[in-house]
Amino acid sequence: MRFSLATVSCLLYSVSCLQGQARFSLSSSPDSWVAPLTVAISAGALIVDRDTVGLTMEDLAALDREHVPAFDRPATYFWSPEVRTASHISAGIAVIAPILILTEFRSDYRDLMGMYLETLLLSGPLPSYTKALGRIRPLAYNELAPLDERMRPEMTRSFFSGHTSVSTAAGVFLATVYDAYRPGTGTAKALWVGGLGIGIVTGSLRIFSGMHFPSDVAMGFVVGAAVGYAVPQLHKRKDTVEIKSGGVPPPMVTFRIAL
Repeated sequence: MRFSLATVSCLLYSVSCLQGQARFSLSSSPDSWVAPLTVAISAGALIVDRDTVGLTMEDLAALDREHVPAFDRPATYFWSPEVRTASHISAGIAVIAPILILTEFRSDYRDLMGMYLETLLLSGPLPSYTKALGRIRPLAYNELAPLDERMRPEMTRSFFSGHTSVSTAAGVFLATVYDAYRPGTGTAKALWVGGLGIGIVTGSLRIFSGMHFPSDVAMGFVVGAAVGYAVPQLHKRKDTVEIKSGGVPPPMVTFRIAL
């Protein structure tokens, strides 16, 4: 009897897809040092943040925007509490998006969220170490801004932008992970555009609110993108079958069974 195994062929293809689904794992060897590193960085940031001090009237009087690099100087004329609020909302959307969208991959969701937590614990606290250098925010140079705002303790924590770092890291993480499961799809491409875009939007809002210089935002974008891309790569499984978008099923299997 001649028996064409079209069904078996489809099953084999389905199994290969299932094998390819487990793209990432927290049990991968890098986690033996990535997780402790994120905890150490976060703990260190808490210590650094404790010593923040504000500006005095004498400090404000001594400020001169002419001492600010030319490409950063326009930011010293910006101040808007509404735009600052918008930057908080933008960053919040960026952080929440991966939590909601990646529920599509239920079987790996726990590992993905563990990786995402590492991403946030790196991109969020890292700016604290350079903020400790005491770069003064552009808002402090703006004589039109309220005096109490210009003297707030956070006015000496300009470099580099944590909002931009976290937003970009979240967006790039989401795009990287989704693209690993659904490579080349329209949704994956849209998430790449949106993931990078949310970082740019958040950073722009931080500039126009008077909270950061363009150089603060540029550094935040670079660091965030690096973290958002690197964490998934460190946890990528090596034993998965690669699925290409628009892939072709394996050939039909035909054999003869003698009865």
